[in-house]
Amino acid sequence: MEQPSRQAHAPIESPLTWCASPRIEEPLLRDAIRFGFGDDPQATSFRNMNHVERIAADVIAIVHAEAVCEAAARAYDALEYRGTARQVFRPVLVVRVGRMYLVDDVRPRGDGFFAVYPFDDQWRPGFGAFGDGH
Repeated sequence: MEQPSRQAHAPIESPLTWCASPRIEEPLLRDAIRFGFGDDPQATSFRNMNHVERIAADVIAIVHAEAVCEAAARAYDALEYRGTARQVFRPVLVVRVGRMYLVDDVRPRGDGFFAVYPFDDQWRPGFGAFGDGH
């Protein structure tokens, strides 16, 4: 009896760099400052849902460590592209907000779909993902 053939999935290719370059007037950094420091109801709710204290705006920063960006890219990928076939991981922009990270793959905002996901410091998804598709 002939065995059914199994299609082998090629491994997903890693990018040359895991950390994406910030855009001009980086919108993710603006979002992070608002959610981490702002006192409007949406920012307060976002912090409460993710168990993050309000923090000073000057300690919210873009992450440049490749190991952190790789972990963020893999966590982002697991949420954003689950069940789809692709060959390449995308670099991501990571902003640390206290014990939380906001992660974005820097697709253009306003020109179609983009998604930002919050993660805790163990790369578990947080609450309040946002973007054109959310």
